[in-house]
Amino acid sequence: MKPIVLHTGRSYTNEEKKRRAEAENVYKVGRLKLVPPDELSERAKLKFEQIAAEAFWLDELSTDLLAAYCNAWDRWLDVVAAMKDMGEVIIDKKAGAKQNPYRYALRTYVSIMQELSAKLGLGNIDRLRLVTPAQEAAKKEENPFEAFMAEVE
Repeated sequence: MKPIVLHTGRSYTNEEKKRRAEAENVYKVGRLKLVPPDELSERAKLKFEQIAAEAFWLDELSTDLLAAYCNAWDRWLDVVAAMKDMGEVIIDKKAGAKQNPYRYALRTYVSIMQELSAKLGLGNIDRLRLVTPAQEAAKKEENPFEAFMAEVE
């Protein structure tokens, strides 16, 4: 289930909203220290700050993952620029035409960014998959079929 602030479809009563918001707040950590690490390049720090400003669901515990994402993004840009200069295919006098070796690095950085963006909830679908454990536990307790089966046994 997604956080209550992201719900747009079903109408919730004020009591349901309050209960769900309280359950979500139990697991929230402050955003006071959500600043880019010094190890990031200036371009990666700008990306970090841009994402941190927009992604209100991220907290201090997300700093390392977000820094790794921004670092991969920064290096991906470098690889794209290098490939643009060198081209997709490199002509070697001895080996002939061969694939640009930067293609492997490009695939690696794209893979890293995809994995981390899913964990951080940066995509729309990924954000919808974020679940608070308290809501899942409450959801399991409220299952009427399980209650019925417990009575039958």
